[in-house]
Amino acid sequence: MERIKNPERLSGHNLVNYLIDNPNATGKFKWHTLRSCMWRNLLIKCPEYAKYGTLDDFQKITHCDALKIVKTHGKLMRFFPQDKFSDYDWLGMILAQPDILPFSPKEKFSNYVWRVLLQTHPTIADHCPLEKLSCGDWSEV
Repeated sequence: MERIKNPERLSGHNLVNYLIDNPNATGKFKWHTLRSCMWRNLLIKCPEYAKYGTLDDFQKITHCDALKIVKTHGKLMRFFPQDKFSDYDWLGMILAQPDILPFSPKEKFSNYVWRVLLQTHPTIADHCPLEKLSCGDWSEV
């Protein structure tokens, strides 16, 4: 691989590729040049770079890219506003990363979401508002 003389001058895809190849790189990089797909590619491979993103950077990450990031690295969920995701988004993210359940807006989940979560992860019953489920829900669980 060719050594880059001044990586702080890189932007966009070139910066992402450099950072993925050099996960311990530090410097004053042009973070503002990264678009949604670039942040997605970078954070999926090197989640430690999330700390360099600003609120504006995370707001420009699309819904679809945010889902992919969180499904891969649940701990990065904290960088995205909870209202960015629907019940079904949360369901998919929790199925992929069960550790994020305690940080989700559980009180807003539909019966369907709780039913699927309880069917796949019965150990989460402590988090479920059991009174919310109907007899039909319980029969499916």
